Amino acid sequence: MNRIFGAKKKAQAAYAGPSLEETSGKMDERTKTIDEKIAACDVEIKQYMATIKGGKSQSTMAKSRAMQALKRKKMYETQRDQILQQQFNVDQMAFNTENMKAQIETVGAMKDANQAMKGQMQQLNIGEVEDLHDDMAELFEDMTEINDLMGRNYACPEIDDSELDAEFAALEGDLAMEAEMQALAGGIPAYMPEPAAATPAATSTEQNLTV
Repeated sequence: MNRIFGAKKKAQAAYAGPSLEETSGKMDERTKTIDEKIAACDVEIKQYMATIKGGKSQSTMAKSRAMQALKRKKMYETQRDQILQQQFNVDQMAFNTENMKAQIETVGAMKDANQAMKGQMQQLNIGEVEDLHDDMAELFEDMTEINDLMGRNYACPEIDDSELDAEFAALEGDLAMEAEMQALAGGIPAYMPEPAAATPAATSTEQNLTV
């Protein structure tokens, strides 16, 4: 039967290993270890190169050892480059995972806010809001009318401005006529102030000037 329908696939067990961040941290440690080995190879190569330049009898062996150290260095550098590339991929995946989580949380928060706004909008009626504004406008108009009524002065009768202008013109005519009559009589109009009397000191000065 299994040959016809195929065997059921076993469910994959959940991954229980280290996280992406922990994996990246371990890669950092491995990279540091390899860098230390590369530095040791550099020291070893320099020592053998100094022996070769010195022209000592062990120069042939030193050259062989230097070549071996150089090969190890190249091998370590290749391993380090591989680990760095893998770490880059892990870090990129960790970033995308965190970014996806943030997007899921953002979408969830937006959905909740949308539902809350819908519930709040159901509690508001645009018609009721318009009626409320109309009622407030009418109240303000009524208050303005009441303030105008309360501010009226009933003790002062209403007077036409044209009547005031005519009366003012008549007063000006009377004053002009009075001034003309006083001028003919050599007097001073009643509405003009009399000149101030001369002081004794001023009088004596005028007498001295006359003498």
